[in-house]
Amino acid sequence: MPALAGSAAARQLLESCQARLGIGDHYNPNGAQLAGPSAIIRQDRANFHESGIRDTQDEGNRFFAVKANRARFEAMLRAGRMDRFTCRHPAPRAAGAGRGLPSFRGE
Repeated sequence: MPALAGSAAARQLLESCQARLGIGDHYNPNGAQLAGPSAIIRQDRANFHESGIRDTQDEGNRFFAVKANRARFEAMLRAGRMDRFTCRHPAPRAAGAGRGLPSFRGE
């Protein structure tokens, strides 16, 4: 999961997870489209942990189970304060569950 800036000890891996960023993750609960990967990932994690809305490849963990941590993670992404983060946005290949949707792996 996120590694905080600072000493080498502060940069140790806390947790990791993987998620498929489905269509529903790109909108807030009021139906407004979200802009940027940080907001979309935060919504995906809220969908998983609060609403039980899950896509294939979604994994949970203790860090994202806490609402305040999801907000903290979004702020860290916006500030570019991640040691290891991968967000892939493959081109759509075909219609179907999970095909062509972005995925996220946080460590």
